[in-house]
Amino acid sequence: EYDWVALFSHDYHPLYSVLIAFAHSLLDSSVSWANTAVASSVLSSGICILALYVFLRFEFGITAALFGVLLFVIQQRSIDYFSDVLSEGVYATFFIGALFCISRSLSTSKKRWFFGVGVISGLAYLVRPEGLGPVAILGILMTWEFVRRRVSGRDFFLRVGILAGSALLVASPYVFSVWKVTGEIVPVSYTH
Repeated sequence: EYDWVALFSHDYHPLYSVLIAFAHSLLDSSVSWANTAVASSVLSSGICILALYVFLRFEFGITAALFGVLLFVIQQRSIDYFSDVLSEGVYATFFIGALFCISRSLSTSKKRWFFGVGVISGLAYLVRPEGLGPVAILGILMTWEFVRRRVSGRDFFLRVGILAGSALLVASPYVFSVWKVTGEIVPVSYTH
């Protein structure tokens, strides 16, 4: 039997741990949990670099993409964080994905991109609490456009509803589970 109160009282968000557990289930049982975590971090960091390249190439062209990725991979903090057993690679991949969707939602106004920002930000939130940042950013930008009368009330409420609803769809099971077990709502708590 699990100690659910102790589990959900910890402020570490669950997705990174779940991904490590999933990766460990795919590997030979002789591979340690620590080695699985290292492999997961390295793999997610590689995916993050690929996501950054795709985003920069789509938005700014191949030269900017290559230069941006080069600067990213040689930057000392990137080397320290992305080569250790940390959630940085997973979180940054989702964050970059959400930024790409923000860019597309602002340039095309298509609802699927607002949905994408919400879903990907919800996944980023399940890794780290600041993962909901892209939802807040796009919400603020949309509010600014509404105040400036560049977006109709109907479009504003529809798009912001899709944005917030899709983020809640992904993040709320975790928030509800924590609340059910501990009595606390922890939408963005982070103390370590």
